[in-house]
Amino acid sequence: MSADVKSTPPSTRGWPRAAALLGIMLATSVVQPSILLGVPLLALVVTLGGRRASLWAASFLAILVIVTGGPRDGVWYVERGWALLAGGCFAAFTLRRPDASFSERALASLAGAGVLASAFLAANSGAWSSVSWSIKDRGGSGGGPAMAAWRVLGGGEALPPSMVSGIYRGVEAQSAVFPALLGIASMAGLGVAWWLYVRLSSGDDQGLGPLREFRFNDHLVWLFIGGVMLLVLGWGDA
Repeated sequence: MSADVKSTPPSTRGWPRAAALLGIMLATSVVQPSILLGVPLLALVVTLGGRRASLWAASFLAILVIVTGGPRDGVWYVERGWALLAGGCFAAFTLRRPDASFSERALASLAGAGVLASAFLAANSGAWSSVSWSIKDRGGSGGGPAMAAWRVLGGGEALPPSMVSGIYRGVEAQSAVFPALLGIASMAGLGVAWWLYVRLSSGDDQGLGPLREFRFNDHLVWLFIGGVMLLVLGWGDA
């Protein structure tokens, strides 16, 4: 270890990792990012406990966000249900295998949540179509504020037709791959929630390891290849 690294206090080395994951979550989330963060944090507090006042203050804030945040549309229930599955699985895996790396627990949690969500959707006819439509509807409604903001910044000038078309093509593309985006945002949210829990419960800033230590099973690349094939072949809901 170099002298520069030794001279750096541990408390200043952990937060950039959490900040990077927070940025990924904000950039990829098709639902409210605060839900993907608040629900897992609350699940960790309920499951693992903690006595620090700051941790309980954060838990109270998370409850407020979960209960009152966002419009009460179809996605309101979907995002909270998914976050509860992912956060609950992550808390359970953490309790069961506390020595496992974050990536191992997070990937296992997403797999478990995916299986449970798929079983629920398969058992309820029309549920997937309803979820897909709700996500697309929220994404489409988000284009309006973006165009309104452009008019304000541009002195009242309307967006060029090509840019308007590009916005809605982007919304359409996002709607087509929202399960993948939700998975990426959820894993990032679990990372931020875990870092916050460790930081607030024990004062340790090293809840997340360095990026150079990040590992995952090489066979997961086939999941990516399979998803690309489904998009290229155009297999609808698949």
